[in-house]
Amino acid sequence: MAWTIVRVGYGLAAALARDVIAGRRDGVLTAPAGDARLAVGATEDQGEAVARILAGEDGVHDHRTYDLTGPDTIGWEELAAMGGVEYRPETDADYRARSVANGFPPHVADQLLALYGSIRSGWAGTPTGDLAALLGRTSITASEAVRQAVAGWNWS
Repeated sequence: MAWTIVRVGYGLAAALARDVIAGRRDGVLTAPAGDARLAVGATEDQGEAVARILAGEDGVHDHRTYDLTGPDTIGWEELAAMGGVEYRPETDADYRARSVANGFPPHVADQLLALYGSIRSGWAGTPTGDLAALLGRTSITASEAVRQAVAGWNWS
């Protein structure tokens, strides 16, 4: 049986955009991210790459796994700079307490902490060339992917 696995990290640019916007709102970007970095792919590039896989010749992508990352990484220092604020790493305990105090149910705060823990351990932090190879061109940088997500964010 033919198969192809495509890992897109969908939503990472939007999640980081929320941090940028929250930093602007709060005057400081706080997160339990430490010095972690993410290889964020732009949604439009990822969509185009998946379309190319689906429209490709039979067998070309069989038994392949693609990690559709951007060509570089971005960290919370750069995210804070995008928002024009300072980045202050915080502990898991402080993040959980702040999140619950701001109305997050405890189990949601715990899920977010698990995500940050994965990010700190290196998940989604290594750029691959898969996205650019599928596109046949250089993919959008991580910082530009986040900028696009910030520009498209709608706070009601």
